Amino acid sequence: MYAAQVHIATSFSIILCLLTRDTMKKDKRAKFIELGEKRMANAIKSLRLIGNLADKNNYHYTQEDAAEIAKALKQELNDTLAKFKSSGSSPEGSRFRFSNTK
Repeated sequence: MYAAQVHIATSFSIILCLLTRDTMKKDKRAKFIELGEKRMANAIKSLRLIGNLADKNNYHYTQEDAAEIAKALKQELNDTLAKFKSSGSSPEGSRFRFSNTK
Protein backbone atom coordinates (compact mmCIF):
# COMPACT_ATOMS: atom_id res chain seq x y z
CA MET A 1 0.00 0.00 0.00
CA TYR A 2 2.79 2.43 0.92
CA ALA A 3 4.54 2.01 -2.47
CA ALA A 4 1.32 2.83 -4.30
CA GLN A 5 0.91 6.03 -2.27
CA VAL A 6 4.49 7.09 -3.05
CA HIS A 7 3.92 6.38 -6.74
CA ILE A 8 0.71 8.44 -6.76
CA ALA A 9 2.39 11.32 -4.91
CA THR A 10 5.36 11.26 -7.30
CA SER A 11 3.08 11.18 -10.35
CA PHE A 12 1.04 14.06 -8.94
CA SER A 13 4.22 16.10 -8.34
CA ILE A 14 5.40 15.52 -11.91
CA ILE A 15 2.03 16.53 -13.36
CA LEU A 16 1.89 19.63 -11.15
CA CYS A 17 5.40 20.61 -12.22
CA LEU A 18 4.51 20.26 -15.93
CA LEU A 19 1.30 22.27 -15.49
CA THR A 20 3.17 25.00 -13.60
CA ARG A 21 5.83 25.21 -16.32
CA ASP A 22 3.14 25.45 -19.04
CA THR A 23 1.31 28.17 -17.09
CA MET A 24 4.55 30.16 -16.67
CA LYS A 25 5.15 30.02 -20.43
CA LYS A 26 1.63 31.29 -21.08
CA ASP A 27 2.05 34.05 -18.49
CA LYS A 28 5.30 35.20 -20.11
CA ARG A 29 3.65 35.15 -23.53
CA ALA A 30 0.65 37.13 -22.29
CA LYS A 31 2.95 39.70 -20.68
CA PHE A 32 4.99 39.98 -23.90
CA ILE A 33 1.82 40.62 -25.93
CA GLU A 34 0.46 43.13 -23.43
CA LEU A 35 3.67 45.13 -23.10
CA GLY A 36 4.55 44.76 -26.79
CA GLU A 37 1.28 46.28 -27.91
CA LYS A 38 1.54 49.18 -25.46
CA ARG A 39 5.18 49.93 -26.26
CA MET A 40 4.60 49.71 -30.02
CA ALA A 41 1.70 52.16 -29.74
CA ASN A 42 3.94 54.54 -27.77
CA ALA A 43 6.80 54.15 -30.25
CA ILE A 44 4.53 54.83 -33.23
CA LYS A 45 3.04 57.88 -31.51
CA SER A 46 6.53 59.20 -30.73
CA LEU A 47 7.70 58.66 -34.31
CA ARG A 48 4.69 60.59 -35.60
CA LEU A 49 5.48 63.44 -33.20
CA ILE A 50 9.07 63.48 -34.45
CA GLY A 51 7.70 63.58 -37.99
CA ASN A 52 5.70 66.67 -37.06
CA LEU A 53 9.03 68.47 -36.59
CA ALA A 54 9.43 68.38 -40.38
CA ASP A 55 6.74 71.08 -40.75
CA LYS A 56 8.75 74.11 -41.92
CA ASN A 57 5.78 76.37 -41.16
CA ASN A 58 6.28 75.70 -37.45
CA TYR A 59 9.97 74.85 -37.12
CA HIS A 60 13.34 75.86 -38.52
CA TYR A 61 15.91 73.12 -39.01
CA THR A 62 18.81 72.31 -41.27
CA GLN A 63 19.33 69.24 -43.42
CA GLU A 64 22.12 68.33 -40.99
CA ASP A 65 19.57 68.36 -38.14
CA ALA A 66 17.28 66.08 -40.13
CA ALA A 67 20.19 63.76 -40.96
CA GLU A 68 21.13 63.52 -37.27
CA ILE A 69 17.58 62.57 -36.35
CA ALA A 70 17.47 59.96 -39.12
CA LYS A 71 20.84 58.53 -38.08
CA ALA A 72 19.83 58.25 -34.41
CA LEU A 73 16.48 56.62 -35.27
CA LYS A 74 18.12 54.11 -37.62
CA GLN A 75 20.76 53.23 -35.02
CA GLU A 76 18.19 52.65 -32.28
CA LEU A 77 16.02 50.57 -34.60
CA ASN A 78 19.00 48.45 -35.65
CA ASP A 79 20.06 47.97 -32.01
CA THR A 80 16.53 46.92 -31.06
CA LEU A 81 16.22 44.45 -33.93
CA ALA A 82 19.61 42.97 -33.03
CA LYS A 83 18.34 42.28 -29.50
CA PHE A 84 15.55 40.13 -30.94
CA LYS A 85 18.03 38.19 -33.06
CA SER A 86 20.39 37.52 -30.16
CA SER A 87 17.65 37.26 -27.50
CA GLY A 88 19.71 39.40 -25.21
CA SER A 89 19.71 42.91 -23.90
CA SER A 90 22.34 45.57 -23.89
CA PRO A 91 22.88 48.58 -21.65
CA GLU A 92 20.83 51.69 -22.23
CA GLY A 93 22.13 53.95 -24.97
CA SER A 94 22.97 57.56 -24.53
CA ARG A 95 20.38 60.27 -24.83
CA PHE A 96 20.04 61.97 -28.22
CA ARG A 97 21.51 65.45 -28.55
CA PHE A 98 22.03 67.58 -31.64
CA SER A 99 25.72 68.05 -32.29
CA ASN A 100 25.43 71.68 -33.36
CA THR A 101 22.97 73.61 -31.18
CA LYS A 102 22.67 77.36 -31.51
